[in-house]
Amino acid sequence: MGAGLSVASEEFSFWIQRPQSDAIFGLLVILPLAFVADAGVYGLFGNTLGKKLLRVRVSSTDGRLLGFAAYLKRNFEVWWFGLAAGLPIISLIMMLYQWRRVANREPTGYDIGRYRVDASPLSSGRVVLASVLVLVVFALVIAFAVLAALDRSLKPGSW
Repeated sequence: MGAGLSVASEEFSFWIQRPQSDAIFGLLVILPLAFVADAGVYGLFGNTLGKKLLRVRVSSTDGRLLGFAAYLKRNFEVWWFGLAAGLPIISLIMMLYQWRRVANREPTGYDIGRYRVDASPLSSGRVVLASVLVLVVFALVIAFAVLAALDRSLKPGSW
């Protein structure tokens, strides 16, 4: 998406190359699009791949599957109330607060009275598979970050 916008707008092309612009772009454009895609997958299949793998099911309080709009709303509530919109320190505090509620077998603050989250026990095979997938994603993120840093360092005038 960023490449397409760079082709369409020379100003965007220069802006996105500035330090921290990619983080702002990700927060304001990519993240909301990921929420929409996630809600779309849930709407089409009744669950997302990660929740299916981890045997988690999100539904309304009466057990019915959520519609696209309701699931999208929940995604934004998770982002705002569960992750504090990514704000440093506050995000960590909010994640710890929500984790503590779940550890005490209580619903998260953003789910109370609106959504129901059910989870079934995981087999060791699912735990291993989920762990491997998380490690692969982290490895890919690190690899892309290293490649981007190398690319920037090889451009004339980038130092």
